[in-house]
Amino acid sequence: MYRRLILVAAVVAALTALGATVVMARNGPLAGDLERVRGALARYNSVENAERDGYFAASPCESSPAGAMGIHYLNPGLLSPGIDPLQPEILVYLPDRNGNL
Repeated sequence: MYRRLILVAAVVAALTALGATVVMARNGPLAGDLERVRGALARYNSVENAERDGYFAASPCESSPAGAMGIHYLNPGLLSPGIDPLQPEILVYLPDRNGNL
């Protein structure tokens, strides 16, 4: 169980870094790899699509005065030793002021 938690933490860190890169590059041209990731993950702009694909809320929204981390949606069927950015094990959703993800 401890090994799986470490794996999940590593995946979250990697996906957060990749996600930040994708978000920051939103208004300009993207490298081919990032364009493929954006295309593969576009359907997950809707949390309902993520749930249909086997993801579930695995954590509450973590927040502090410095900001929020969001709600982690985990798909245990995708857990593996490697990371495939086209099929992420974890998605992170941030609620807006109305509670929508």
